Amino acid sequence: MNLYVVVGEESGDVHAGNLLSSLKQEYSNINIRGFGGDNMIKAGVDVVQHIDTLSFMGITEVIINSWTLYKHIRFCKQDIIRFNPNAILLVDYSGFNLRIAKFAYEKNIKIFY
Repeated sequence: MNLYVVVGEESGDVHAGNLLSSLKQEYSNINIRGFGGDNMIKAGVDVVQHIDTLSFMGITEVIINSWTLYKHIRFCKQDIIRFNPNAILLVDYSGFNLRIAKFAYEKNIKIFY
């Protein structure tokens, strides 16, 4: 089974890391890949984009970095297609993850938020 996870903030990384560590213990055949941080890496997740490159605080910083965010969203969509997940787990980070949820819905991929 392939699971793709998208986390964009430290608090989400903590929760996802704990959940994914348990999933990996329970299901030895699960492959997990996605955007995350150090906690997800410790859980054995193949993190393709670290949250350090995704975190922007405040409207000004988001506007200044809008092109960077767009590139991350585009990369995420392409990586999801390449990985071909059975499901996607989206944790917090609503501005980013709602766009990924819409994309996943259009591709008939199960979504957990």
